Amino acid sequence: MIGEGKNIWPNVHIDEVADLYRTIFDAVINGAQIGHGRDGYYFGENGEHTLVDVSKAIGVALVDAGKAKLAEPTSFTPEELDKYFGGPGSSTGANSRCRAEHSRAIGWNPVKTTEDMLASIKPELHAILQDEKQLNPHGH
Repeated sequence: MIGEGKNIWPNVHIDEVADLYRTIFDAVINGAQIGHGRDGYYFGENGEHTLVDVSKAIGVALVDAGKAKLAEPTSFTPEELDKYFGGPGSSTGANSRCRAEHSRAIGWNPVKTTEDMLASIKPELHAILQDEKQLNPHGH
């Protein structure tokens, strides 16, 4: 985690991004007068999360899977920031905020929430670990 993890990012489920693309495509094909050029920015967002909340959910999933002893996240050291992110100025530790008002105005209606995203972390981690186990059954 970078710093205290209080930075805020938007979330949207990938299936709902596909729905947004379809909504835009259908509107264009059907001749709807939707924004384009400077007015053609369509964000996909249905809530926000802090990176500390994501880090905590990952920690809980790692403990549950027997891959960590403590669920509480820790911040990267300056040396780790340099090694993994090229220094302390990484945008990963910054806010990235948007609102999908323009997308909703043309009929896009996402339903997956921040809570859904956080709840998906544990099954995603377990699936990743299962894939690794199948690809490397002897742990090498």
